[in-house]
Amino acid sequence: MRKKGFTLIELICVLAISSILILLINNIVKTNLNISKKTYEEELSYKNSTNCLLYIENIIRNSDDVIDIKDENNFKLQITSDDHISTYRFDQDKDVLNNINSESDSEIKIPIGFCKSSRISYDKKEDSFTIAIEFYEKNKKSYYRTYIRRL
Repeated sequence: MRKKGFTLIELICVLAISSILILLINNIVKTNLNISKKTYEEELSYKNSTNCLLYIENIIRNSDDVIDIKDENNFKLQITSDDHISTYRFDQDKDVLNNINSESDSEIKIPIGFCKSSRISYDKKEDSFTIAIEFYEKNKKSYYRTYIRRL
């Protein structure tokens, strides 16, 4: 008389097929998580550099004068309001881009954003100037150029 049930070979085959399916699903999920993480980091980097650009551009557009200095970022911006004068310059300190704001004798260092390195330069003409801003992130370079015409 033959007993009903599964043989040992059938159970081993089912375990082998189940293991292969679980490994395939695991690899698909792991790949999707890695892609999501990379996309998130790229988006964060883009938003950070865009935020830095908008902050710098806002200060540039509100400035009254551009002052030449011999520095890595080769200019200072001067803004006059009511009875005091503020000057702004930008400085790279390790992985942080800073705005150094001076009112009278005191200097305040304000972090703008994170980037591996940056370079901000300008080309001054009689009626306008062009600001070039470069951000170097992990493996990429973001380059922005803004044109400001003085009336």
